[in-house]
Amino acid sequence: MSAEIAEWIYAARHAKDLTQAQLAKELGVGPAIIGFWENKRSEPSADRIVELERILGERTAWRRSKFDGKNSDQAFSSAAPEIETARNTEYQRSLLDLVPKGGESIGNGTLREQFRRLIGKNRKITDQDYWTLRNSLIDEGKLEPGRGRGGSVHRVVHAGKEAPLPRAESRLYEPFLEAIRSGYAPEHRISRPVMEITAAQGRRMTGGKWTRPDITLIAVRTFSFVPGKRLEVVTFEVKPDQDLAFDGVFEATAHSAFAHLAFLAVKVNGEKRAPDERILQECKRLGIGYITFTDADDYDTFEVVNIPSHREPDPYEVDKFITTQVSPAKQNELRELLR
Repeated sequence: MSAEIAEWIYAARHAKDLTQAQLAKELGVGPAIIGFWENKRSEPSADRIVELERILGERTAWRRSKFDGKNSDQAFSSAAPEIETARNTEYQRSLLDLVPKGGESIGNGTLREQFRRLIGKNRKITDQDYWTLRNSLIDEGKLEPGRGRGGSVHRVVHAGKEAPLPRAESRLYEPFLEAIRSGYAPEHRISRPVMEITAAQGRRMTGGKWTRPDITLIAVRTFSFVPGKRLEVVTFEVKPDQDLAFDGVFEATAHSAFAHLAFLAVKVNGEKRAPDERILQECKRLGIGYITFTDADDYDTFEVVNIPSHREPDPYEVDKFITTQVSPAKQNELRELLR
């Protein structure tokens, strides 16, 4: 990320006497995102920069104050804000056009040199320019980073219309959510759970079916001797019978990238209440919680067969999950709880 953008956000925010949480609320993002920008872990998109300038003031004015009229040619920053934003958007489009459309990876070194040859006639492209644009495309969900020497990127390829959710499964979601709200939440001392059915997110940029839990519970916890507030994401993958449960183990495992606790919940009938031993062993091996239930409406029929491992996912992944998977109304509930 451009060090100048990070410095501008930090300095301008303090000049306006705003906390990270207050600025995040103005922008409609999670507070952690502001910290990532200020610590150069990611960079705001061109549209976000326009919003930031509306709140914090123009970067060009801040730059003139910083350099006392001296010229700085460090990055995309000599033009007026509206021209700069348009230019950066055009550069983003040009960089994205160089990435294979079929989802194949391209190395950062190769992509950077191709971009330099394409744009070089108009301006000098520094390494920092490349990383700034590349990271902004990742933050917008258009590219994903990959492996390889020097790292690589590939396009996020979105499938067409997804198959509808199985009816036998989807009709369990609402009663299961209410049972978790009335039973699991108080049992685990969660007084104000933020809960949502996150199974069907349509064409939102969620990264694919396996990154969408069926049910999500988010708790904001406080403790007597631990300062501050702690966010905890709990996910539930719900299956209508044991025949479909094995896939659910790996779906729940995928949620561990952003969830502190991930559960597989399987409906069993009264005559076959014993959990599938193979499923149980896989859940234990992977640290996934395993719940069986006979009635999705009644928490008294729920049995936690395996307690999940408590994980500490990357805060960036947690924030990205909430931003892409949780509805704006529920995000606002979380902001209120985090104040």
